[in-house]
Amino acid sequence: MLPQYRGQQARIMATAENIKREFSKLTVVDQLELLYELWDALAQQPDALTLSDEQKRELDRRYEHHLAHPEEAIPWEEVRDRLLRNLDKS
Repeated sequence: MLPQYRGQQARIMATAENIKREFSKLTVVDQLELLYELWDALAQQPDALTLSDEQKRELDRRYEHHLAHPEEAIPWEEVRDRLLRNLDKS
């Protein structure tokens, strides 16, 4: 690594450790809510990450399966509610 980037990497790692430490202090429900918000923020930058050809093929395969079997889909609200109920039990 180039010397001028060592300090920057150290600061980034320290920040990441602080974020993880603070994250662990949140309740599980609050952690999930934060993850949803972060995921939504990432979704606003679709060109930031690219998929490999293998990942694209897998997504195409899953989409085709969904089109052939839409009855197998579970609405997001139901999945979320089920997860949150299970978290409340633990």
